[in-house]
Amino acid sequence: MQWYKERLKVRCPFYVDHTYPRRGSEPKISCEAPESWKEEVDVQLRFKNKEIREAHMWRYCWGRYEACPYFRMKEMAEENEQEQKK
Repeated sequence: MQWYKERLKVRCPFYVDHTYPRRGSEPKISCEAPESWKEEVDVQLRFKNKEIREAHMWRYCWGRYEACPYFRMKEMAEENEQEQKK
C-alpha cells in the first residue's frame, strides 16, 4: 500500500506520521507527546521491519486505537498531569 493511502486510513487522534525503512533505517510511527513533554520529547515507535509496523498500524492506528499501548500510556500521563494541577 502506498504511504498516502495508509495515512488516509488512520483513526488515532495521536498519530502524526509514519516512515518506510530506507537504507539502514527502521520503519517508524511518530505519535503526539503528552502536553507536558511536547517541548522536550518527540515520540517515535520503531519497528524491526515494515511488516511489524504495518501490523501495528492495522491493529491500532487504523483500528482500535484505544487499545494501543502508547495511547493508553499517553492518556494516563495526561490524567496524572490534570490531577497534579488540582
